[in-house]
Amino acid sequence: MPKSRILVVEDEILVREDIEDCLAGLGHEVVSVASTGADALRKIPTARPDLVLMDIRLKGDMDGVETARQIRTNFRLPVIFLTAHADDSTLQRAKAADPLGYIVKPFAETTVNAVIQTAMHKHELDRRLRESEEWLTTTLGSIGEAVLATDSSRKITFMNPVAEGLTGWSAEEAMGKDVDTVFPLKDGSTREPIPSPVATILRDGKGVELTADTILVCRDGSERQIADSACPIKDKAGNVTGTVLVFRDTSERLRAAEALRELQKMDAVGRLAGGVAHEFNNLLTVINGYAQQSLNKLTPANALHTPLLAILTAGERAGELTRQLLAFSHREINSPRVIDLNALIVDYAKVLRSLLGDNVELCAVVLPSPLAVKADSAQLEEVLMNLAVNARDAMPEGGRLTIETAAVTLEQNALDPDLPAGPYALLTVSDTGCGMTAEVQQHLFEPFFTTKDVGQGTGLSLAAVYGIVQQHQGNLRVRSQRGEGTTFRIYLPRLADVAETAEPPKPPMPKVAGSGTILLVDDEPLVRGLARDVLVPLGYNLLHAEGGPEALLICAAHPGPIHLLLTDVSMPGMNGRVVSERARQLRPGLRVMYMSGYCGGVIDSLEVLKPGDEFIVKPFTAIALASKVRELLGPTGDAGDAAPPGVDASGLDAT
Repeated sequence: MPKSRILVVEDEILVREDIEDCLAGLGHEVVSVASTGADALRKIPTARPDLVLMDIRLKGDMDGVETARQIRTNFRLPVIFLTAHADDSTLQRAKAADPLGYIVKPFAETTVNAVIQTAMHKHELDRRLRESEEWLTTTLGSIGEAVLATDSSRKITFMNPVAEGLTGWSAEEAMGKDVDTVFPLKDGSTREPIPSPVATILRDGKGVELTADTILVCRDGSERQIADSACPIKDKAGNVTGTVLVFRDTSERLRAAEALRELQKMDAVGRLAGGVAHEFNNLLTVINGYAQQSLNKLTPANALHTPLLAILTAGERAGELTRQLLAFSHREINSPRVIDLNALIVDYAKVLRSLLGDNVELCAVVLPSPLAVKADSAQLEEVLMNLAVNARDAMPEGGRLTIETAAVTLEQNALDPDLPAGPYALLTVSDTGCGMTAEVQQHLFEPFFTTKDVGQGTGLSLAAVYGIVQQHQGNLRVRSQRGEGTTFRIYLPRLADVAETAEPPKPPMPKVAGSGTILLVDDEPLVRGLARDVLVPLGYNLLHAEGGPEALLICAAHPGPIHLLLTDVSMPGMNGRVVSERARQLRPGLRVMYMSGYCGGVIDSLEVLKPGDEFIVKPFTAIALASKVRELLGPTGDAGDAAPPGVDASGLDAT
């Protein structure tokens, strides 16, 4: 039998001594004695008993019942009452003190021992249960998911801190309330209220999960999309005594997933748009080139002059459409330089005012000091023009278009995880037009999406804006409500100064005739044919190849000099950049001119071109091609190089 340390509280000396003798005979240790409740409370911290044996009726201000209540509350010790008789009110109070046993005077040793053993056993069970509950409460309070429990009548019995944060209810306030009050749910699709899963669990005794589009309506009225699983709490007999719900906020995860899907969709559409634009640019190069060549041979009086001019005009308009497709797909070649965004807006405002018409007021509010960004000024002008045209169309009865600039510094993740923290130039374009619905905003930057009537718009202007901003490592945000206008905010990386703002001087247009040997590489035979028909009559010797491997063989085998490599950028098997690098291994110093309207990431900026390299954008005109070639080679073409003797292209990797 385990030995217990016992504090005896008895105000009658003879009875107390009798109890001490009895306990000693049973093998227990009386660690201290007290005659009043206050005396007992003072002695417990130093005596450290396992159990208190106390008369229910003590003299003084504090009787045994009140003393027992304080002992249980402050020290969590088991109490056994000694009593000879007590009135009903005292007994009722004694029960409220939760004693672990009663010993009736006069008592026998066997009775005392049995009551003590029972009390200690029950106290040990209570201690283990309490520790288990504390461990469970601590565990549930520290996990990252929200936990909420109810009893069999749907009343809240437990909430951890995460559940408090998500619902907006404190655990203290929620206790005893119906689960639908604290945990109101709504169907994300229909927006209709739905019952909590508690009723189903209590009825069926099985766990359930909420649908993926379930909305939790928080105490303040805000909404969170949640994922939830719930299961029954059962006793040993299998009866359902309550439920436990485990849920988490999936709003951010769903927003991130939706953003990823949108990014993947836009990337896929961009690749498609870029590929289509590339093929159209090849065709338009041929159409526009031959149309211009034919026009150059005719006088305006010729009957064919007008239809050929219409063909050329239509081809140039088609080229503008493909350029917008390429801007959306981030594959338009740009020429970035450090510019003052404020100066660009002030200068371009004159163009915008004529574009907007008399019934739309243009208000440009720019910073007084320069706002330096590295950008292609022509592309930024296109952004302003496209936004202005859309704003004008949204204000058929007139209104105001405001263009503002600001210098801002963003913290990490202020707008987008992919937008680094740092200084930005903020370009804000806002109108007082009809605004847009949320549904329209979801598709705003998709190519060919338009809310205008058939024939009134291509659906490419905002797609081009999106692509240009992305290509400049910027960020675009839209805020709009039906009937309240629209605001576009464009964030561009900001530089310290505008030291490089001056445009480099352009050389005068050279004469187009010349001489020299040109190696033309393009997988489109019609483009090769146009280049031949343009360059050969001007005095150039033309070698041509339909791909990189063939071009390298010509580089190695041609006995004379090759003055210029004229190559398409985007070709199957080997792109133009690889062709130029390997051709220069054979012929160091070889000049290169790239041609493409779609580079597929091979060349995104003219900044990456090596000194002496050039670029011409498809679709190009015959005069533009001839002028570029003459500009590079001069009148005699003597800037080329001769192939080193004995060079063999077979050892080059032509794949």
